[in-house]
Amino acid sequence: MPETPEIAFVCGLKSEAQCLGGVIESRLIRISGASAERAYDCSKRLASQGARALISFGISGALTDDLIPGSLLYANEVTGPHGAEWSASESWCSAAQHASKQIELEIKAVRMVGSDRIIDTLSAKSQLQQTSRAHCVDMETHEVARVANEEKIPFFAIRAIADSSEQVIPQSALNSVAADGSVKPLAVMARLATHPSDLPALIRLGQHSAKATAALRRCALEFLPLFLRRVDFD
Repeated sequence: MPETPEIAFVCGLKSEAQCLGGVIESRLIRISGASAERAYDCSKRLASQGARALISFGISGALTDDLIPGSLLYANEVTGPHGAEWSASESWCSAAQHASKQIELEIKAVRMVGSDRIIDTLSAKSQLQQTSRAHCVDMETHEVARVANEEKIPFFAIRAIADSSEQVIPQSALNSVAADGSVKPLAVMARLATHPSDLPALIRLGQHSAKATAALRRCALEFLPLFLRRVDFD
């Protein structure tokens, strides 16, 4: 990655940020701890420190049945939970297409929607898809886009699917992320003790999240260097 202009990254989880290790300098990465409010604060802080562009990078939940765990996506459009909309730069989308073709990596251009809470049930996923027309949902991208719009700098979002549109997020997995983006295993175990039937779904979610993380790591190693060399700030 070129030293200037600097492109900064916002992740929700430590595991997502670790995928960028060795590719992006740690000082250009912030972790929000799966909080939309903190994602906004992280983005503002990066912009105030001189970032010339912001990228949301991490896992996402599918809202359409064509996306499976491990699918890689980038946003050409982003919708906020209250209807605000932002579009990614056409030149950045074009750079993504060229970079993905060069390394023969499938990464789809989709509409993403942000949420201030985890979308954990099938009915919630279905309703959100119908109202937003989005393909996937996460808790950081809309705040990254919001700050980029406020600061008049480019934004981009790269996401990997962790849970399919037909996959329920078990109760044991809710509220399991600390403010620093690490997973709280004791909290998960405590909730699992009161919701033992969650175990199969929890194992499945872990397996699918591992696929998403592996896809993000490949993306960071192979796609990002090519992509970042192609982007412009016009």
